Amino acid sequence: MKIVFFGSDDFSLPFLEELLKEKKEISLVITTRDKPRGRGKKILPNSVKELAKKEEIPVVEIKKSSDMYDYLEDSLWDLGIVVSFGKIIPGEVINLFKRGIINVHPSILPKYRGPNPIRWQILNKESESGVSIMKITEGVDEGDVLMIRRFPLSGEETYAELREKLISIGKKTLIEALEIIEKGKDEWKPQKGEASYAPKLKRDFEKIDWHEDGEKIKRKILALSKEPGAYSIFRGKRLKILKVAVEENESGNPGEVIYVDKNRFKIGTGKGVVIPLILKPEGKKEMNVKSFISGYRPKLGEKFE
Repeated sequence: MKIVFFGSDDFSLPFLEELLKEKKEISLVITTRDKPRGRGKKILPNSVKELAKKEEIPVVEIKKSSDMYDYLEDSLWDLGIVVSFGKIIPGEVINLFKRGIINVHPSILPKYRGPNPIRWQILNKESESGVSIMKITEGVDEGDVLMIRRFPLSGEETYAELREKLISIGKKTLIEALEIIEKGKDEWKPQKGEASYAPKLKRDFEKIDWHEDGEKIKRKILALSKEPGAYSIFRGKRLKILKVAVEENESGNPGEVIYVDKNRFKIGTGKGVVIPLILKPEGKKEMNVKSFISGYRPKLGEKFE
């Protein structure tokens, strides 16, 4: 099959690598234009573009969705594969593919349609996650589904950990789906269940609100760890808090240090207390709580803002 791969970031990259490893015919890669990245905000090529060039696969960079039609209309394409592309694919482009365009979506559809399904699954403490192989339509993540691979969640996964699990399972699921499609045995079924949407997070979401319940604060920390990281202001500087425990049967003023010894300290919340385990002070490397206490010596009554 003559395949076009649509992908734009480090989540997409392992899927393209897997397709090449399995000797799938990737005839074209479509990606978004280079963006400023890293602390210096330098314009750098995305990893999908770099791999395609290394493997001598033609690459098209687009700025807006309508741009891609001009690059695709003059050829016959069998199948499109979308993994974390970041752009809506218009109907006129979908119609250029004999077998349509499929998407690897990191949730159990129809829950968590949209651009941010991984973090919202953690925020809402879902008991399971999964990878859905679906057909692209003009509606956002509304297409028929070929298969869903589910797995349980412990409730302690960070964003980085769940992301890696989804990539590992998603790569295998994509190859399995392609083999079914190649044999002409693909049966697509409408999504079943209650739909929900996973929007992008607001810019100020990363700041911890100590008036919220301790468990809700923990969900935020897990969902944002390690990047961009949930943070609080401590002694006038940003302090990322990357891992915590929660004790619901204790209480204290929100944001106030209510207990400290050489091994741990506790911060009051709207309900329960948070016990930081891994922290990253501004401009410093991440450290465990014992190292933080040794270096910063938080005091009883001191405030996190």
